[in-house]
Amino acid sequence: MNKSAVVFDHVARAPEASRTARPFPRTPRRAAAAKAALDSVYVDIADLAGLNAESDDAVASGFAAKASIHPGQMPVIPESFTPDPGEVEQAQRMLAAAEQSGRVFAFEGRMVDEPVLSLRSNCPLTTWSRKALPTQNSRHNAVTGFRGTRRGLMQPNAYSRPDDRELLRASLRQLSGTFRPAVLFAGLANGELLQLTDFLGTATSSLHQVVVVPGAGLGGRVYTQRRPFLVKDYVASEGITHEYDLAVRREQLSSMAAVPVVVRGKSRAVLYIARRDSSPLGENAVRVAMDASAGLAEELRVRDEVDRRVSIINTARAEPPRAVDRSWLEHVREAHAELRSLAGTVSDPDLARKLDTIGSYLAPPPADGAHPMARLARRELDVLAQVALGCSYQETADRLGLKTVTVKSYLQNAMAKLSAHNRLEAVSAARRLGLIP
Repeated sequence: MNKSAVVFDHVARAPEASRTARPFPRTPRRAAAAKAALDSVYVDIADLAGLNAESDDAVASGFAAKASIHPGQMPVIPESFTPDPGEVEQAQRMLAAAEQSGRVFAFEGRMVDEPVLSLRSNCPLTTWSRKALPTQNSRHNAVTGFRGTRRGLMQPNAYSRPDDRELLRASLRQLSGTFRPAVLFAGLANGELLQLTDFLGTATSSLHQVVVVPGAGLGGRVYTQRRPFLVKDYVASEGITHEYDLAVRREQLSSMAAVPVVVRGKSRAVLYIARRDSSPLGENAVRVAMDASAGLAEELRVRDEVDRRVSIINTARAEPPRAVDRSWLEHVREAHAELRSLAGTVSDPDLARKLDTIGSYLAPPPADGAHPMARLARRELDVLAQVALGCSYQETADRLGLKTVTVKSYLQNAMAKLSAHNRLEAVSAARRLGLIP
């Protein structure tokens, strides 16, 4: 039976307590009618791996949420309670099949009825919401990992940047698999300061309120210089200042490494790795943390670029439409035709070429996909430019100093080269090819 269709009653227990000792599973019908079940706390706050395993078990057992008693547990629990894309896709397929088949039907070899549909509707279609959770600075014994109900389904809305702290938490979880039993924490830039925001393996809350000033302590040095730094003994180190020694002593930390997350030459976050025991961190810790930092920096860079482009789009949408005065285009066309007319009447060849060149600047580029294969003679273009203004044969002849029959001849040649059947088609083709404005 899938994990959305089974719910166990819960009991408070120590970490080593067997989950098989808990009462019987509810049937799908009873589970659908029951209130969402809350899993009890995991009391060993230092054992994050055990917390992760128990959270996975809670999901498999049908619990809708799990309580936490320490800020360090906050990043771990939602990992288990957030449905993966496969769950979401399967639930969507099941609900779509229900629209076609009614309330009782076979789906992928299993019988589905209304209680199962109710659970599928309520549980896997939404992800854990960060906004619903308390912050790191709030008092704990909090409920985390609640899956959304049908009422809480996310609706399409304007773009909202994901929480950058999620990137820090993911990096800390990745590093925790390499450095155990290390203490890991991180902070995001807040203006010119660095606010420590996320923690794994801390035993006290001494670091939770720390705001790092540029240049102060290990993090402040790394934040300012934008280079990683490693100290064998934080309190005794002569390479850093010691404004935060009290918080470090309370956490009983000794060796510590800090790595900046640099985006476009600016520090955006700092990752910390620390040990409580006497064995110091080595250069390998810095290299691994730098790899994690590089991934963070690239993701932040991408998010910044998305923000920039969305801002441009929103600004463009907010601007009122401009009233376009089309008369300027007619003035451009008249100026173009006049320049071509003057070029044909002056006796100085250099001046004639300059007038032709100036006139060509007023012609637009070819329309998309249009390639001017036709090569019109200068006088053919002169005639087209006048005809485009609405001039008759006689008016064109007077402006260009030609005979009417000559004007007709030039126009017929231009029409043939442009594959046009009349004057209007010839003008339209010439404009599309960028020959005249």
